[in-house]
Amino acid sequence: MTPRSRAPGCGRVFARGHSTLLMENLAHSAGWIAGRAAMGHTRRLAERMNLATAVPHPESASTRYCLAHPGQEYVVYLPGGGEVTVDLSGASGLLAVEWIHAAEGTSRTANEVAGGGQRSFKTPFAGDAVLYLRKQPGKETAR
Repeated sequence: MTPRSRAPGCGRVFARGHSTLLMENLAHSAGWIAGRAAMGHTRRLAERMNLATAVPHPESASTRYCLAHPGQEYVVYLPGGGEVTVDLSGASGLLAVEWIHAAEGTSRTANEVAGGGQRSFKTPFAGDAVLYLRKQPGKETAR
């Protein structure tokens, strides 16, 4: 098992509304170390969200990996990176856009996006990615 083979599983599991858990003790295994790191990245994102209101919405993302409180927060997993279309028709106003590198846990912000329809996004880096969209309080789109 390669180090990368564990890390993508956390994004898929989390975006489907499940909890991640690692039971094996292979402290010197590269796969175990990568898996443990990925769970830490996932936990840090989970702490920033309102998980009590987020449920799986596979129909909301072209990757089929989406955990969302429609109109408020969306977590979309992109296995292998690339592009994704997200249905933001339930959101009004502007949403903050953040990209998270799934394996490294690093993040970068992008320009805000308006809700109200289908929106396309492209990862700013190679590899597995997480797109985190959240409603910006008090920010409505210009009319």
